[in-house]
Amino acid sequence: MKQSLLIIVGLVGSFSAAAQHHSSNWISHQASDTTQVVCWDDSLTWMRFPPGSLTGMMGMMYDSVFARIDQMPMDSLAHPHDSTVIGWYRMLMGHDSSNFDLLHDHDGHAGHHRMEYAQSILCQIHWDSSWAEAVHRPWRPTGLIGWNGSAWVDIASTVLDRNTLRTESSVMYSATAIVGEPAAVVSVAGEPVLEQFALQQNYPNPFNPVTTIAYEIPQRTVVTVRVFNMLGEEVATLVNGEREAGIHSVRWDASGISSGVYFYRLIAGNLAQTRKLCLMK
Repeated sequence: MKQSLLIIVGLVGSFSAAAQHHSSNWISHQASDTTQVVCWDDSLTWMRFPPGSLTGMMGMMYDSVFARIDQMPMDSLAHPHDSTVIGWYRMLMGHDSSNFDLLHDHDGHAGHHRMEYAQSILCQIHWDSSWAEAVHRPWRPTGLIGWNGSAWVDIASTVLDRNTLRTESSVMYSATAIVGEPAAVVSVAGEPVLEQFALQQNYPNPFNPVTTIAYEIPQRTVVTVRVFNMLGEEVATLVNGEREAGIHSVRWDASGISSGVYFYRLIAGNLAQTRKLCLMK
């Protein structure tokens, strides 16, 4: 079970950790400095609200609100997503610590999935690959997306510094996800290989019930493409035989398979790569 991280609040206009701030789960209208909460497990992950963040938008609600952010396991993400999503965080906000009635991910009401503030909120998320599912541990983060109640939207203000993502925005989403890509294709021995060995993302994805998987191999070799469920059990063998160098594709008809997230794995000689797909019926 992954541990949850609790985050909240403070600072505007700079990523400097030296700015005046205090740590609290409560964001107050009367705060004279930045309010901050640091991740319990990783001091490099935090969110900050500057003074005046709640001005106007909640003027008739409460003098202060309680907020937090939890790191969530990937299998708990109910919103449609593809294999580029490598982690996600649930943002919560309410009038007390047990009633998150302002921002939450519990229902389909669009107003509960997105909240806009009077000031820009500074957020830093540190990507720790050891927390990720095994298939995503060799990946690297490339950006952040937020769920607006009906679709994922790009958080365009995201700045990437290796495994640290920073964003400054007046909008917060109840679900914020890290998107990524494989850091490199590697051999079974862990050595980098030429780019002409590639396993493409299936299309369409999500799909129902047929999707196409394309791959490229640098030389003639024995190839297998297999599909596995979340438990690591094989559910389909799509390719098992010798193939010439070049680009190939295979269709998977999942008519007899239950909806869910699956992994497909290409092995060509001593090279291997895995991706994730989503079957939605």
